[in-house]
Amino acid sequence: MPTAITTIELLAEKLPKEYKPVVLEYGPVLLKMSTESLWSWIDLMARGNTSEAYRTLVMGMSSTDVIAELDNLNLEWKKDNKKNAQRMNLQRDASFAILSVALKMALTLVGL
Repeated sequence: MPTAITTIELLAEKLPKEYKPVVLEYGPVLLKMSTESLWSWIDLMARGNTSEAYRTLVMGMSSTDVIAELDNLNLEWKKDNKKNAQRMNLQRDASFAILSVALKMALTLVGL
């Protein structure tokens, strides 16, 4: 009889590559679902309704797993926020440099 890990890996192998990371990460929750619930989840994913599919997964998780998942999401958001802040600083610096050059050109044109 296959173990849970083997079953999850077998399921992942039968799915399109974009679904494999989801199945490998949330496999234990998927295995707990009834056949009907699992097909509903697959249908949600196939239709591109990933937020509802994710909500379905979270509802099947233990509170400890949900807290761990929230911690992971918060860490990802912090990383993304840091990247966005760096991009915004770069844009601000580039804008300042362009405006400085434009000001110098304008002052040169008027003879100051």
